[in-house]
Amino acid sequence: MKKDQTQHDERNADDSQSNSELLNQVVSREAKIQIKSRLMDNMVYQIRTLANAIIGFSDLLSSEELTADQMEYTQEICHAGYGLSALVHEVLDWSQVLSGELVLRKTHCELSGIIEHVKHVLSNSTKEKGLDYQVVIDPMLPNGIITDDERLQRCLLNLIANAVGYTPQGSVRFHVLLEESAFGSMIRFDIIDTGIGIDENKIAHLFEPCDYQVNSVQGLLAQLNSDLQITAGLPLTKLLTEFLGGTVEVQSQVGVGSTFSLRVPVGTMCEPKQPKPDEAQNEWEPTDTSTGPLLLVEDQASNRTVISLMLEALGVEVDTAVDGEESLEKVRDNSYSLILMDLKMPKMDGYEATRHLRKTNIGIPIVALSATVLNGDEHQQITDLFDGFLTKPVDSRKLSEMLQKFMKGFTNPKRKDQSSKQDTVALEYGN
Repeated sequence: MKKDQTQHDERNADDSQSNSELLNQVVSREAKIQIKSRLMDNMVYQIRTLANAIIGFSDLLSSEELTADQMEYTQEICHAGYGLSALVHEVLDWSQVLSGELVLRKTHCELSGIIEHVKHVLSNSTKEKGLDYQVVIDPMLPNGIITDDERLQRCLLNLIANAVGYTPQGSVRFHVLLEESAFGSMIRFDIIDTGIGIDENKIAHLFEPCDYQVNSVQGLLAQLNSDLQITAGLPLTKLLTEFLGGTVEVQSQVGVGSTFSLRVPVGTMCEPKQPKPDEAQNEWEPTDTSTGPLLLVEDQASNRTVISLMLEALGVEVDTAVDGEESLEKVRDNSYSLILMDLKMPKMDGYEATRHLRKTNIGIPIVALSATVLNGDEHQQITDLFDGFLTKPVDSRKLSEMLQKFMKGFTNPKRKDQSSKQDTVALEYGN
């Protein structure tokens, strides 16, 4: 009897030890996940901050009188900045997809703005390779769609980069069409190239995530240098498109070229967020009474300098504040037409500063500016507090679009680098 009791106690002790070890493993695993998440967020913030300076200063240099070599160097620097930004976005999206934490921010977006951004990138990238390009727009397109415009643009730019990268000569065309289907109205984006094409046997596996993407940098480089038209961005593009409620497919012929078609729903059944009756803010409309310079609230010295210079190059007078507390003092003593408010700052962050300003009923539009990774709650705070939102890195195009929306009478000065080989073609698309 005593022996049985001893064995029973020993089994309980073993079970208790096993449970304790398992608990420690679980806690350790959760701690590791939290540490990795914090490291990822900090990496994204730092890279976006650095990319903002790289892109901003090279953007400013490109508007100066430069020699051909100097312009080439400047463009390469700018591309390096965009490359850093694209890389961190892709890593972040993969991380969120694999962890099940991807948060879409679907809002009412102007379709023309998405198209113009893609056209701008297409123009520059084809010009460098000596390719022709054409943009064809269906005149029946709606003015706006309900989608996550940042993710949609990223998918389109992945496909554009893929087309340009695998087209040694000829052209790349970008068609935007309205389609009706059993599932409702869809926007179809076609990227058509005259590149090397894809073997029929490879097409079925084109969008499948491969081991080399996760486990082998050497394998990725070898794959990209092979004769396969495949990039690490294509599997992610398919996943993000499906998250948006759409599809992506490809038709190709070796030696002739490829057509990638991306479809997303218009989203007419979804309504943009409506303000509550007691909310003080409505969508901002510029008025003739909007006076004074723009106030830039930014704690990072390099970002403060480059954004100020870009705004001044656009003809806007700029005043600056280094944190939220100083912004309150500036607004109290001066008159501004617009406030560009960084979110992550010492002493008083952008959220708190904006709450204080809203309480004073200042009647000035406030646009959030951030390089941090935002979760769902933060996106909601931005929607409730701010009139607009800009992610870093910013460039002259983003700033110009913001100023056109919030400052009465603003027009973007014509830049030297805005010329293109071919104009946009508008047509009615048939069967």
